[in-house]
Amino acid sequence: MEIREQNIEIATEDGRKLSGLLLAPESPRLTVLLSPGVAIRKERYLRFAREGAVRGAAVLLYDYRAQGGSIGPELRDDPSTITDWGRHDMPAAIAHLDRLHPELEMAAIGHSAGAWIVGLAHNHARISRHAFLCAGWAYWRLKPLEFRALELFFWYVYGPACLRLFGKVPKGGPWQGEPLSPALFHAWKAWCHSPTCDPALLAGGAGQPEHYREVKAPIRGFAYSDDPIANPRTVPLFMAVYPSAQQQTIWATPEEFGLAKIGHEGLFSRRSAKAWAPVWDYIAP
Repeated sequence: MEIREQNIEIATEDGRKLSGLLLAPESPRLTVLLSPGVAIRKERYLRFAREGAVRGAAVLLYDYRAQGGSIGPELRDDPSTITDWGRHDMPAAIAHLDRLHPELEMAAIGHSAGAWIVGLAHNHARISRHAFLCAGWAYWRLKPLEFRALELFFWYVYGPACLRLFGKVPKGGPWQGEPLSPALFHAWKAWCHSPTCDPALLAGGAGQPEHYREVKAPIRGFAYSDDPIANPRTVPLFMAVYPSAQQQTIWATPEEFGLAKIGHEGLFSRRSAKAWAPVWDYIAP
C-alpha cells in the first residue's frame, strides 16, 4: 500500500502554528491522532505511525507548542505549559483531522503526557476510543529508587543550572529530550511533585475548565514491566482521573516480544516492531 507523508501546519484557536505530519493511504478508513510525550519530537513516532497507515488509517503526528518543530525563536520567553497543550494544541489537532475527514471515525493514541491532556480538550468527544501508551502519574516518589535519584538531580541541580546559564534546558549531555523552556520545566516539575493526579492541577488551578469526568470513550492502556515511570503504582493512579470511561490496562514484558527492554520510550523504535500489534489491533483492527 502506498503511504503519503505530508508536512502540514496546524493553527490553534489562540493563534499559534504547530508543526504536523500526516501519514495516510489514498483512501483511509479511519483517522488516528497520535499525541507525544514531554520533550519528544513527533518524528520519534514515525515508524510506529506507518504501521497504522499501512492498516488504512490517516495518522496525524504533531509537535506541541514550544516542542520540536513548533518551537518559536525565543524559547526562554515562551510561557506555554503542558496545560496549554491540552487546552489549545490537542483540540486544534482534533479539529484539523476532523476537517480533513469528517466522515471517518477518529481514534487516538496518547504516549505518556499525550494521555494526561485528553481531559483538557473541549472537543474530546470526537474521539471514539483511546490507547494510552506508558501513561502513569508522574509523582517522583512512586518510581524506582534509582530513578528517583536521577529525577531529583534533574529537578534540583541540572535543570536549574541550565536555566541560569542558558535560559532553557538545552538538548545534550545528561538531557537527551527536546529543549525545555523555563515555564515548561517548572510546570512539569510541579506535576512530578504532586502525590495525587488531580484534575485541578492538570487544568492549571482550581476553577479552570477541564473535562476529565466527561470523557466516556473507552480507554485501553498499554504498559510494560520495565517502565520506571508508568509502573503498577502510577498507572492506576493516573487512570482514575477518567472515572466515566470504560477502562482496561494490558501489561506486558519485553520478553513476550523477544526484546531485552521497552521502558518508557522504547516502544517506538524499529526493534520494537513486534510489540506494536496489540496497540494497532485495538486502534485499527
